[in-house]
Amino acid sequence: MVIAHTKPAIDAKMSPKKTGSFYELTGPLYDQKGKLRVPKGKKLTVKDLYQMSWLVKGVIGSPKG
Repeated sequence: MVIAHTKPAIDAKMSPKKTGSFYELTGPLYDQKGKLRVPKGKKLTVKDLYQMSWLVKGVIGSPKG
């Protein structure tokens, strides 16, 4: 239920999700202070996630709990 001219843009964004090629933790990722933490194209590994001591820009809170 969207305007016809927006459907191709939505489909383009949804396609990688449907094929399994989308990975939400791919750079560029910035921390809450705006510092680049993950460069464009780099993917965070599970090890990277366990070692994170920062939160992504837009997340409210503190990594310290």
